[in-house]
Amino acid sequence: LADFAGIRLNVTDSAPKGLWFMTKSLTPERGSFVAVCPPPVPAVKSMVARYYLPSGNCIETGSQTLLKAIGAISGDSVVIRDGLPVSVNGSELPNTVARNRSLSWPAGTYQVESGYVWVFSTYNEKSFDSRYFGPVPVKNIRGVSVPVLTDGDTDQMKTGIPHKMPCLRNMIFLQQFFWKESFLRSLTEELVRHKKTVCR
Repeated sequence: LADFAGIRLNVTDSAPKGLWFMTKSLTPERGSFVAVCPPPVPAVKSMVARYYLPSGNCIETGSQTLLKAIGAISGDSVVIRDGLPVSVNGSELPNTVARNRSLSWPAGTYQVESGYVWVFSTYNEKSFDSRYFGPVPVKNIRGVSVPVLTDGDTDQMKTGIPHKMPCLRNMIFLQQFFWKESFLRSLTEELVRHKKTVCR
């Protein structure tokens, strides 16, 4: 993720590639897309040491923030099983089988504690998320991310929300928020103009 004035460019495979807008004005909830600093657990440290996670401004790990969806919140039950998808409150999350068992979070049933969330991306089976690093403190969430112009179906990243915000609505939200910034005004006008050909 690279960012400019709240706009982030995602080029990873764990989420639809393209432009995302990050805001701290929304309360994270199950299904929210968030930019989050991973916890300093062995799996994360190993990924950083091997340069699989780009360096960034996450103080505890020195890594970049990750773009993930909140899959479990306080009070939820998370089940990790070797060779099987992660289950939240009895429902399996697709594409969440840990491919690297040596790095995966220990198998077991976990009750999500207050002040913590579990984050997943069901968009790509290779996603590096809570299947490897477990629960994440809510304080590690840098902001809620809204897809603006993406190539792919953002619904495939999350669970718990029956619909997604239409692409045009996202663009209008961005336009209203940054209307005084001439560069961003021109950008959002161009995105709205071409929404029928680029939004999916």
